[in-house]
Amino acid sequence: MTTRIILARHGESTVNVTALASDDHENNPLTELGRAQARALGESLRGSSVSAVYTSPMQRARETGAAVAAELGLPIAVERGLEEIRVGVHAGERAPESLVRGLVDFRRWLAEEDLSHGYVGGENGFEVVVRASAALRAIVERHPDETVLVVSHGGTISMTVPTLCDNVTLRSLHPRQLGNCDTAEVETDGASWTCVAWVGHAPEDFDTDEESVA
Repeated sequence: MTTRIILARHGESTVNVTALASDDHENNPLTELGRAQARALGESLRGSSVSAVYTSPMQRARETGAAVAAELGLPIAVERGLEEIRVGVHAGERAPESLVRGLVDFRRWLAEEDLSHGYVGGENGFEVVVRASAALRAIVERHPDETVLVVSHGGTISMTVPTLCDNVTLRSLHPRQLGNCDTAEVETDGASWTCVAWVGHAPEDFDTDEESVA
């Protein structure tokens, strides 16, 4: 039995526009562009046999999931563990400081494959992967042989997929960070996991030269 999970980053939110570091589950809605991105994602998934839609508890993910689910005629279910990385003492900081620090953090997590790194008072990469992996495994158990959409966050998806899947690495995803409403697709039989697409590209087609200079 094989379950297919389509992992989508949420649409553009006010947090993205202001480059705000935030742990707040509320008060960060989608922008007008984000709502349009979510509707477009839903339209693109018509006929894809998606049987369930799960979202992170964070407002921007819930709103994205609701817009997609409306296009598919499905309800949404909120799954704890799919949240974005908790930023701890840095909550409330804005660009340029938070943006520059965030880029450095992503380089350490992905390009340098250092998941022990994290935010003071928040989470490190290992903690994010543990909770997100547990959430995905629980979803798989509920939906054997089905296709499921999971709306989460760029950092959480980028660290969790290569940790679960043998055919992609943290380093290979560093130059391929997810844009708003971009997707990654994984398949699992409950034991082994495979990434079959990342932003529309098969992992075997990744440009290794691009990885080496990232």
